[in-house]
Amino acid sequence: ADLHTFVQEAWPTVVPGEPLQDNWHVGAICDHLQALLAREFEGLLINIPPRHGKSLLCSVMLPAWAWLRDPAFRMIYASYSQTFAMRDSRETHRLITSTWYQSRWSGKFSLAADADAQVRFETDKKGFRIATSPGGLGTGEGGDLVGVDDPHKADEVASDVQRQAVLDWWNVTMQSRTGRLGKTLRLVVMQRLHEMDLSGDVIERGGYVHLCLPQEYEVPKLSLPENVRALPRRAGWADPRVEEGELLWPARFTRERIEREQKPPRLSTVVYAGQYQQRPAPAEGGMFLRKWWRY
Repeated sequence: ADLHTFVQEAWPTVVPGEPLQDNWHVGAICDHLQALLAREFEGLLINIPPRHGKSLLCSVMLPAWAWLRDPAFRMIYASYSQTFAMRDSRETHRLITSTWYQSRWSGKFSLAADADAQVRFETDKKGFRIATSPGGLGTGEGGDLVGVDDPHKADEVASDVQRQAVLDWWNVTMQSRTGRLGKTLRLVVMQRLHEMDLSGDVIERGGYVHLCLPQEYEVPKLSLPENVRALPRRAGWADPRVEEGELLWPARFTRERIEREQKPPRLSTVVYAGQYQQRPAPAEGGMFLRKWWRY
């Protein structure tokens, strides 16, 4: 009944040899995903730094848990790389066919005999999980959940043409992929790469709940500039951090590790502000620092 509990119990099967370093952000992601499937809202945007468990939670464990509630549930998952999309599909398939899962829920459903663990596999109740990439899905397929995990390739997102192609794919092609009764839940999970990446476009258009998890906490400003939009949070949820600079997952990413591996000179301020702080334009500026300007 509870996704976070499922994740805690399934972890040794999915990631053998690496104990779960459970953290409040894992519970927050699970809580939002569970609310999405309960249709408390129809769109969810999650912005989170790399290596914080987003693919395991959203693309691997969520599908396996969703079928315990509704084996007829239909899911389409995409990533900028078909290879990564198929990787997560295989991991979901391995979890479902594991001894741990089957010993508990083998009576819920069974997988079709002709299942393709990499691209598409189905339940005997006509539910399915499809792995694809922008531009890779043929016509005629619709999902009760349409999700994308890292829609942009980092070295292509600066290209207006490449970036717009992803936006058009999500807003035009995938908008028609409705599921049963013409309803579809939408999930976007990514690190920020550009002011007008898919996250920026989603924020501009609205209609989603936003779970934004910067690596270092930034105390909210009293008000946003008039030209800056924000998506609503889930009712009742707030980042538990209160102090400026508090870390998201200090057990895994310590202050020393962040300073050594992720900040200048190892990475630029622009990269760190976008991919780790989920704020693709640094507060002090990118190429031109705010403090340089003088009257």
